[in-house]
Amino acid sequence: AYTPSRVDMNLYLRDVVGVTRFLDALPEIIEIRFLKPRAYYVKTKALHHSQTMVSETETEIVFRYWLIPNPELETEILSYGADAEVLTPEGLRERIKIVVAQMWGKFE
Repeated sequence: AYTPSRVDMNLYLRDVVGVTRFLDALPEIIEIRFLKPRAYYVKTKALHHSQTMVSETETEIVFRYWLIPNPELETEILSYGADAEVLTPEGLRERIKIVVAQMWGKFE
């Protein structure tokens, strides 16, 4: 038998990209640098509704997010390849760095 959920899914998933939300996790400030011209794409197609622009130079744009890091966010960041760099938080930056190192190992 189907039992409808009493959880407001819009509220529950508000602070994540995708659907994976770790129970005890809290949102944190995430900053990602995107190189131009790819940064223009991210500017018009935000990764998340919390996206704000922190700074812009001739070659890059830094965006800030208020999110819970999760696997879907990591996948999204990795999809931008060398055009994206996680600046903060350090834990997310390290996880991306590990995945990139593992990928590099497959191509050596």
